[in-house]
Amino acid sequence: VSLVMPKTYVATVAMLVDSKDEQSMSSTSPGHVRERTGYMQTQVDIITSQKVAQKVVNDLQLTEEPTWRRAFEKATDGEGSIEAWLATVLRKQLRVDISQSSVINIDFSWTNAEIAARVANAFAKAYLEIGDKDGAREILQEVLHEGDEQQKSEAKSLLARLG
Repeated sequence: VSLVMPKTYVATVAMLVDSKDEQSMSSTSPGHVRERTGYMQTQVDIITSQKVAQKVVNDLQLTEEPTWRRAFEKATDGEGSIEAWLATVLRKQLRVDISQSSVINIDFSWTNAEIAARVANAFAKAYLEIGDKDGAREILQEVLHEGDEQQKSEAKSLLARLG
């Protein structure tokens, strides 16, 4: 017995994330390393947030595509918000990784290579556009409600810096 799995394409976007306070984070002391790791994890939380995913849905106008509308109808019987449903579907196929550097890799997996690339690029673009203070505040508030203790602590610190 053999199973035929559909091909999956993974599109990757590598982003250099630069902290506005790079000098204070350039130290290699354990405290600064933890702070830098917390900062990078917060960026991952922002990229993978429902708000960024819904921006991707809107930017790519996915709700206008008949294929997505049919999938939504089939999965939900038309109940709820198609934008929220699509954002959740996209987030399930999204993987965001950090390393010891300032690079974040955004991976998006899909059965169509073009769609995988469009969505991965849209997540990077949406993350960059959400860089405004009001958008950052909203996302950090999300982290305060949904994150673990370390993420919540970092979110509080970043909120305090935003003023």
